[in-house]
Amino acid sequence: MVLHVNLKSMPMSQTWSYTIPHLEILCHDIFLDSIIQLS
Repeated sequence: MVLHVNLKSMPMSQTWSYTIPHLEILCHDIFLDSIIQLS
């Protein structure tokens, strides 16, 4: 369980700073795709 240990030793704020931008980009892409399909 090396991955689990690495995640625990990593600060939460650092993890979120990496995760949130990716989530926003993903949501944005899905949003654009749905608009393009609707129009």
